[in-house]
Amino acid sequence: AGAGGGKSGGGGGKRGATVVRLLRKLKPTESCRHAELLLMVTATRPQLAAAYLPHATYSLEPRPTVPWLAAAMLLGKVVASTAADPTPPAVPADRGAGGTGEAEGLAFVRAALPPSLNKTTLTKGLQHSSGLVRHATLCLLLQVLRAVRTRIARLEVLAAAVGAA
Repeated sequence: AGAGGGKSGGGGGKRGATVVRLLRKLKPTESCRHAELLLMVTATRPQLAAAYLPHATYSLEPRPTVPWLAAAMLLGKVVASTAADPTPPAVPADRGAGGTGEAEGLAFVRAALPPSLNKTTLTKGLQHSSGLVRHATLCLLLQVLRAVRTRIARLEVLAAAVGAA
């Protein structure tokens, strides 16, 4: 129930799902107030940030424009907030074909990876002629990698605690 805003503490069950639906209706790249509200909620409630992230489908086609830079910055901050979510990401039930732990690992990465940030988008951003776009792409990638690293470190602590018990 973690990333979906279910029974975990900060998600708040039905209230968490309602807040995520509200966040999805905001237009944070068009309104400063919407951006402030989104960032305040996701910073104070990491589980809501994790539940919101799969729905954060801002256009990340790299271009040196204010809306693109705002979307990249915004997603970076939301991703950073997801790192504080202590809930393990939900593993899809239909992912039994891969090796041991593959589905869990994929769920861990996806919990910190915006859906619109894919290999093609990253490549275009890193090879863009604008230094500002390259910098913003690297900053967003850094936030994703930090969030994944934080989640892995938390997992290692849990594994060590289970091993010691």
